[in-house]
Amino acid sequence: MLRKLLKDQQHLHQRLRAVHLPYGGSRRAFSSATETPATTQSDNIFQSADYYTEDAALHQELLAQKVQVNKELPYVDDTDTLASFMSILPKDTANVVQGVSTYGLWEYVSYLDTTFYGMWTYCAENLGMGMGVGLIASSLFTKAIFAPFIIYSQMVGLKMKLLQPDQEEIMANMRRYSQQGNREAAKIERQKVKYMRRTHGIYPMISMFNIFQMPVHLVYISMINRLSFNYDLNPNILTDGFLWFKDLSAPDPYGILPLLGGVVSLLNILSTSTTTVTPTMRKLRKYIYFLPLISVPIWMTFPAAFNLYWISSSLVQLIILNLFRNVRFRKFIGVPEFLPGTKLEAMNTKQALNIVKPKYFDAPPSAKAKAAQAAAK
Repeated sequence: MLRKLLKDQQHLHQRLRAVHLPYGGSRRAFSSATETPATTQSDNIFQSADYYTEDAALHQELLAQKVQVNKELPYVDDTDTLASFMSILPKDTANVVQGVSTYGLWEYVSYLDTTFYGMWTYCAENLGMGMGVGLIASSLFTKAIFAPFIIYSQMVGLKMKLLQPDQEEIMANMRRYSQQGNREAAKIERQKVKYMRRTHGIYPMISMFNIFQMPVHLVYISMINRLSFNYDLNPNILTDGFLWFKDLSAPDPYGILPLLGGVVSLLNILSTSTTTVTPTMRKLRKYIYFLPLISVPIWMTFPAAFNLYWISSSLVQLIILNLFRNVRFRKFIGVPEFLPGTKLEAMNTKQALNIVKPKYFDAPPSAKAKAAQAAAK
């Protein structure tokens, strides 16, 4: 898109230069020998027409504004954000990313900026929400796109937790066979794990789509950063706030938004620990609890727009996590209390047993008893 705009601007400059060249020059398409005073006079009149000059100037101004926005807005350019992103990547991965950027494929990723920015400005201007409420609406809509993947990843986590005793047994058998050198038996055990997961509708690769939330977060953070430090892109960010923060480009003066963001993040961590807990999470749990406390002082220096985006997107995550704590919601989406055919079901389900009651029989009388009965008669 950026290359096309630059090409259109260059073509427009060539047309303007061609108009102001004297006739008979090298840019003229026909011979100067056929010129007449009448044609020269008419050409001069057309050349000096005000409407043509104003239209060309307006078109050039609009095109220059589009070029400036597309230069400043995308986060995947060759300036600060891409450099910081490349610095945290391994060397091989960084070379791949640099190669993708060199061959122009990175421009497809930059469309995310214009897409989400257009959605934000549409809510703010066309729907009359303002930049503050428009940011909340656009972030909620973006989070709703990823809501099915978030729900499915939570389903996978809960089902994997219910299958944990069975998987531990199979993994132990697999390790034992591998140590013995019996590859065929280890392969069979591995197939058992795949079959068990497929039987209960567990496909972990689908939950990996949640990774695509990270580029979206980077896009929003980059947009907020650029709009906060470059007011010319959209001056409404200085006045379209609400409540006590009218300037979305400045930090919250009272620090309420960062504190709310820290509380919501802590609740998300607590809700995650009550729904799906992996062995790795158990080890890191005590350290993860301190992350919101460390983040709050840092967020106090960020623009209020960032805190609005973070709180709104985190609230959607918190609502989804708390829905999974409801037994009715779990049954509604197909997560039973115990998966059928698993060890947990066998240990927690009461099996009806047929209890056979003993029968009592009278023992036959002995010989002495028979003799006593006969004598009595």
